[in-house]
Amino acid sequence: MSKIVVCALYKFVTLEDHVALRAPLQATLEQQGIRGTLLLAAEGINGTVAALAKPLMP
Repeated sequence: MSKIVVCALYKFVTLEDHVALRAPLQATLEQQGIRGTLLLAAEGINGTVAALAKPLMP
């Protein structure tokens, strides 16, 4: 049985162009097999993501 890692996160930080971050961030997450929801806003980032533990941890 595969172990899944779930991560809930938030960070208040000024994101100058959060709209421009969306596509490259989504591509990276998909490439790494990471699923979930991330909300990007001018005030920061909030979300919950999950992935198989093996590719994430040594």
